[in-house]
Amino acid sequence: KFLFTNELFDGNTEQFLQVIEDLNDCISLEEAKSKLDAQAQKRNWEQEEDPFQKLQTLVSRKHQ
Repeated sequence: KFLFTNELFDGNTEQFLQVIEDLNDCISLEEAKSKLDAQAQKRNWEQEEDPFQKLQTLVSRKHQ
């Protein structure tokens, strides 16, 4: 949580929690990946960077 908040959300816990809540509400892995990709574009995340990869892995595990 600390890694994601600091690296992906510039320390903004509220934004982190909102995105996680949105991802948790997804019905399918495809929907979750789509929302995560939209966040990556919106926030200019480097999708090859470790924090994004870890978050993507956790989202994939949740929807298996």
